[in-house]
Amino acid sequence: MTRSNRFFRTVFPVLLLFMLAGCGGGSGGSDSNSGSNAGGDSNNGGSSQMLRANAGNDRDVVTGTTVTLDGSQSSTTGDGQLSYDWRLVSKPSGSDAVLTRAQAATPSFTADADGAYVAQLVLGSGAQESPADQVTITATRGNTRPSADAGADQNVKTGALVTLDGGASADADGNTLTYRWSVTSRPAASKAPLSNSTTRTPSFTAGVAGRYVVSLVVSDGTVSSRADSVVVIASQGNSVPVAEAGANQEIATGATVQLDGRASSDADGDTLSYSWRIVSQPQGSAAGLANPNSARPSLTTDALGDYVIELVASDGQASSVADRLVVSAGPVLALFLYDNEQQAIIRAPNQVTTAADVEEGTGDRTIVNVPLSRFVFRAVGRDYTIQDVSTEIIATPSGRTLDPNFQNFDNGVIPMGTTVEFTTNASSVTGSGIYDFVFTFTIVETGEKYRFAYRLTVN
Repeated sequence: MTRSNRFFRTVFPVLLLFMLAGCGGGSGGSDSNSGSNAGGDSNNGGSSQMLRANAGNDRDVVTGTTVTLDGSQSSTTGDGQLSYDWRLVSKPSGSDAVLTRAQAATPSFTADADGAYVAQLVLGSGAQESPADQVTITATRGNTRPSADAGADQNVKTGALVTLDGGASADADGNTLTYRWSVTSRPAASKAPLSNSTTRTPSFTAGVAGRYVVSLVVSDGTVSSRADSVVVIASQGNSVPVAEAGANQEIATGATVQLDGRASSDADGDTLSYSWRIVSQPQGSAAGLANPNSARPSLTTDALGDYVIELVASDGQASSVADRLVVSAGPVLALFLYDNEQQAIIRAPNQVTTAADVEEGTGDRTIVNVPLSRFVFRAVGRDYTIQDVSTEIIATPSGRTLDPNFQNFDNGVIPMGTTVEFTTNASSVTGSGIYDFVFTFTIVETGEKYRFAYRLTVN
């Protein structure tokens, strides 16, 4: 850089982040029904805490499907955090299936061969362990058995009209389903018929206080599902509220998720209070819930993995059974803009205007290098590939040139766990005037295209 005369330059870098393809969407939630294979209780040595593992319901899938298991409806009577230990105890001959994230609430595997896969879950809390619970996943290449879902348990006032809903039932082949509902248990004095028992939404009147159990079987026209049941409790006095924590969610690690328990209900119409807590979180996480006694708390994830969160609703007289959801924090490539004045890392996208004095020179003298911005990439949970790294000059003063360039950044792979620091620069600026130019690159795994637009003014 020359040092004969002093001049002033102002850089107007405008950071534009075009998220042309973002992170993937969410997953289905869970209701208050226990799995058909619910395990036993454990109090290991007389402790007051009881642990019950719930590996979920048996189901059928198409061979080649990636299967996600769900142990989030496992329960404890204590308030300690839970741990999950899954194992594939049986798989078909010739299968190479292995569990991914076997210590998470929602591990997965690929059903790579026809046959039955048996997964086992043991729930832990401190030194205690539950009895094992198992779930069977059956993979076939032909027609697949559909899965019945009778819906969430309900608490109602005696005399209420109860509407059931089997709409969450599914068929892996996409076949149209038919429905067959039946009342398998009811209070002794009840004679209530089940109306529209071959539709998705049958109904009955809970005319007598007590417990009603209704079973659903669905068919794709070739094979029928296993039965699933829903429990309806009718009461004459105060009804116990029903908590609804919402659907499972998938977000990027470091993102904030808004929870919502406003779908919780009380048959008496009483005002509800809410109590949320984190039941399980990834190792090393220090995340906590913001406003855990509100209907809509939030959670900012700080580690890769599953956060199992439960909600209990109360009407002031009785508390609901806990309902749980899973927030899965996935891999993320986080880009930060480093503010040199504040010495703080700011999450992009951001808009920044900076002004700085540089060494003396003349309006016609070439500037060797003008530093523009400093960035940090952090790869969490997986490797990420950078491609299409390029720069483009949009406009320069007549007869002037410059060389926009990245330093310490090019096409290639950023390995998982790596932090990469790089800068944008303008080199060989040949004199005074206004220069417009851009820096671009793409993240292969997410499809995100980044574009940084700068205006450099040299006086």
